[in-house]
Amino acid sequence: MTDRLGLAVDSDECPQILVPRNRIFGAEVVEQDSYCLVSCVVSPGFHYRDFKMFSGEELVRQFPQHEEVIRRVNADGKIRKANAGKELKE
Repeated sequence: MTDRLGLAVDSDECPQILVPRNRIFGAEVVEQDSYCLVSCVVSPGFHYRDFKMFSGEELVRQFPQHEEVIRRVNADGKIRKANAGKELKE
């Protein structure tokens, strides 16, 4: 599923998108040399014990049919190991 974020609602853009629970999501800019700010708001409360950050390697193993997209939304297209499943500290 692909949605386009933006304020041009007449052109099928949405100012925000709801991602259902238990879904993996990613974001990328469409125009080269541009940028965006992406945030994630959770409700009700958020607990790190319920959170998992997948590495690109894990995602490609589980979803090989989506390897091109996984590589595209990982920084610089490289699959890097993440601290998957480890609690993040502020």
